[in-house]
Amino acid sequence: MTEIGSPVAAPTGPSTGEASQFDSTAARKQWQVILRRFTRHKAALVGLVLFVVLVLFAFLGGWLWKHPYDQTFRRYLDPTGDHPFGTDRLGFDMVAQIIRGTQFSLQIAIFVAVLSTIIGVVLGSLAGYLRGWVDAVISRFIDLILVIPSLVIAAVLVRNSFVASVAGGGGSNWVVVALYLGLIMWLSIARVIRGMVLSLREKEFVEAARALGASTSRIVFRHILPNTIDVIIVNATLAIAQAVLLEAALSFIGLGVQSPDTSLGLMISLNKNELTLHPWLFFTPFIFIVLISLSVNFIGDGLRDAFDPRQKRVKA
Repeated sequence: MTEIGSPVAAPTGPSTGEASQFDSTAARKQWQVILRRFTRHKAALVGLVLFVVLVLFAFLGGWLWKHPYDQTFRRYLDPTGDHPFGTDRLGFDMVAQIIRGTQFSLQIAIFVAVLSTIIGVVLGSLAGYLRGWVDAVISRFIDLILVIPSLVIAAVLVRNSFVASVAGGGGSNWVVVALYLGLIMWLSIARVIRGMVLSLREKEFVEAARALGASTSRIVFRHILPNTIDVIIVNATLAIAQAVLLEAALSFIGLGVQSPDTSLGLMISLNKNELTLHPWLFFTPFIFIVLISLSVNFIGDGLRDAFDPRQKRVKA
């Protein structure tokens, strides 16, 4: 398979422009093969369709649903045609609340995935390429943090931020939670990228770029990282599912998103005592968390199979 970002040797005679055109054509054909593999992965397609539906539900549902999220009705109404998910202890329509909670949960998850991927890719690539004391510092820091469960670290960070915010007269919001989750979820992708960069830095195209006087940043970001794009995409996708679950766990124990913001995890926490009398209040946001996690994991599996030419489950 042609390495993305690596120079393609031109045959004797053709001009530089022809070689560049050949490289572009090869890369385009490679992406076509990847797309074909992905579209033949049935579970991935189901996951993609489900995830798109959830995104549309979260970000467009509030405009289409007839009941605003802050409109009150009689408390604890059973699911009916007018209120398919019933109403909660305050009389709010649960469909509107689920729409709003799904929107906040997806916002947090996407924010965390982007932030953690950027941090992990940058630090992992620098550790793998520079090696020496840079690699030692970054690797030992990762090893130290990985010893402590992510949930514990996130709980401590968010709790301290929440206490400080309350003391200052403010309130917690989803950006704070997303920021702290992003700052602790980059560790695994950094280790993966470091290992790949350690191998790629010895390749001929990297040696050629180094011999031509290319800077470290150009070698890393122009020649090495494009060859890790498959790993980056897959890990970023799976980070969305991990962020949804971690945020839900934090909110369930009261250390995640706080009112006036909301999330699916916070809704589960607020309705955990209704499990016996009004179980739909607990299980509805729980099911949406499961659907988001499953859909993203299916997409991640499909991307992994599509990018990896050694996979035999999906034919090219």
